[in-house]
Amino acid sequence: MKRAIRMVLWLVAAGLIVIGGLNATLELTRHWLRQTNLNVWFCLLWVVLIVLGVVLFLKATALASRLTDDFDE
Repeated sequence: MKRAIRMVLWLVAAGLIVIGGLNATLELTRHWLRQTNLNVWFCLLWVVLIVLGVVLFLKATALASRLTDDFDE
């Protein structure tokens, strides 16, 4: 059970990292190609999403063991 929970947490973390990275890259590319003003808040939002994904990746094992303490295997 613990391995399944950890895998789900890893998948969510990978999704956060990928979505945050793609959106930050697209925001920077839009700024570069169209010569528009760079909206720093959108870039900061996507970077925060990437950081949350990395933290979830690092804490997935501890969080999975905490979530499955009550279940018998």
